[in-house]
Amino acid sequence: MVSNDYKAYLSGIALCGMVIALPGLYQIPFTQSDEYTYFSTARSSQVLLEWTIENWQKIIRDDFDPIELRSLYHDQQVYLSFPYYYKPLFDLIVLFSLYVFGYSLHSVLYINIFSFAFSILSIGLIGRELLGKRIGIIAALLFMTSGSMLVQARTGMAHM
Repeated sequence: MVSNDYKAYLSGIALCGMVIALPGLYQIPFTQSDEYTYFSTARSSQVLLEWTIENWQKIIRDDFDPIELRSLYHDQQVYLSFPYYYKPLFDLIVLFSLYVFGYSLHSVLYINIFSFAFSILSIGLIGRELLGKRIGIIAALLFMTSGSMLVQARTGMAHM
């Protein structure tokens, strides 16, 4: 059983990690197409999902017009985007992030900030289980200050 003090320390370290990662979030240029690909795929999924919910009876009866769906994409200025490396669970998480944080490319980046905090917590708990409380805290601190992890936390790549 994990003590409340240990949970508090780890939560504080995870919060510090988020605070360290957030300042550079908006200054990093979008150099890769990953961020836009995830954003556009989530928007495509959103349009398709909303249209499906509205037209589910027509779909079951096979009485729908695919041109209507195509024009919906055009009207909302959304490109139909489902890349070959489509990650359905990640795209649902991105879609949720778009609803919570608004329709911007930076909504994709917030996912990695939260994943970074969760990773810090996980590293601390695994370190505690394997080698004790002190090592768990040290591992979480080292992970939090790792330069490569901070770069991953600030970029919109799905393999964080």
